[in-house]
Amino acid sequence: MNLSTSWQILFSLGYIFIVTFIVFPGVFFNSYWSFLDNKTQRGWYNISIITIFNVCDTIGRKLGGKYMISSGKVIAGSLLRTVFVFTTIMIVIYDSEPTYFFEQDWFKIINLILFALSNGYISTQLCIWAPQFVKEDQREQVGFLNGTFIGSGILMGSIITIPIGSALSSHWL
Repeated sequence: MNLSTSWQILFSLGYIFIVTFIVFPGVFFNSYWSFLDNKTQRGWYNISIITIFNVCDTIGRKLGGKYMISSGKVIAGSLLRTVFVFTTIMIVIYDSEPTYFFEQDWFKIINLILFALSNGYISTQLCIWAPQFVKEDQREQVGFLNGTFIGSGILMGSIITIPIGSALSSHWL
């Protein structure tokens, strides 16, 4: 039994929610679909972002409980999700300027779908793996720590997003 692996998984679990809440929902809301008029149909864009995220996150969670991968790959996957912070910020920054793909709706939708699927899948895998590396009498404590690291990640991600969201919303308006 390797206690340090459990700690790595728990920190990865917190990190995955930091990454998620740095850009979702606030930074995502600083963009728009080009097929919707960005002034009068703004509400439909926000509703579609929340709906797509929730559906894909749920699918990712279902897949995460069904198809297991190694703990090392799950930790690596949580770190790789950092890419979504940059792609989402690039979407907002380059939304009004001609680029090859950042302003394209297909890129925005694929970015959101992969972001949500990976959030559900990897966070579920991390919650499953964390108690596996400790003695059976310590699993309940690690399960409690799962919730603590999720809550801490959400809090830290939400705090970090405040200056990012402010900077990007002034860019968009």
